Amino acid sequence: MLADADRALELGKQQLAALERTLEAESPELVTLEVERCETALDQVKADLGRLEKEVNDLGVELTALGQRGLAEELAQVEADHAAVQRELNHTEAQALAVDLLYRTLDEALKRAKEALAQPVIARLLPYLRQLIPGAEPSISEDMVLTGIRRENATESFADLSIGTREQLAVLVRLAYADLLSEQGMPVTVILDDALVNSDDERRDRMKAILYQAAQRYQVLVLTCHEREYRDAGGSFIRLADCKAEDD
Repeated sequence: MLADADRALELGKQQLAALERTLEAESPELVTLEVERCETALDQVKADLGRLEKEVNDLGVELTALGQRGLAEELAQVEADHAAVQRELNHTEAQALAVDLLYRTLDEALKRAKEALAQPVIARLLPYLRQLIPGAEPSISEDMVLTGIRRENATESFADLSIGTREQLAVLVRLAYADLLSEQGMPVTVILDDALVNSDDERRDRMKAILYQAAQRYQVLVLTCHEREYRDAGGSFIRLADCKAEDD
């Protein structure tokens, strides 16, 4: 619109100049009227131009305001999204803390439960162990599993012990459980199948003494092909051959 007005203004100026040049050749009255007409048209064009400039300015102000409102709305949306994400993050962090607290609580409770279950067994195992290996103490893992023994200020893992010692410790653990069950009034029978076959003479004698002590509280059955090794164990022999003869 401004370009059209500028062109019209320029055209009016050219026409006015042409009229002035032909002033001498025309009638003065006609020329005067033509000049007045052109000046009136020029004034109208100027008025239109001013009006259009005002409209352009008004439109610029309006567009600027609209743009600012758009940015403000976008900023408000971004801030709202950020707040929502922050709330979700806070919620997730709270859940993580709750889960961590629950895990630590359950882990501690599990440890206490294992200790409550294992300590009575360990208490009954210790006298047997010291009778078998004087000065020794059981080495217990966090899971309350017998992992070896401690003696003479050294710890020996279960895997590093001799086969005979491992067999003996396995028997002692079973006797400790049997003692615990027997003390609670439950019927107990411990059955061993040549469990001391890899023991040396000294350890075997100590184990026979321990088995005899346990047999005073509950039944202990030892299945063996080495009768001679158990003649001084203090128990009664039941031979399969004799049982077959009685059946016949």
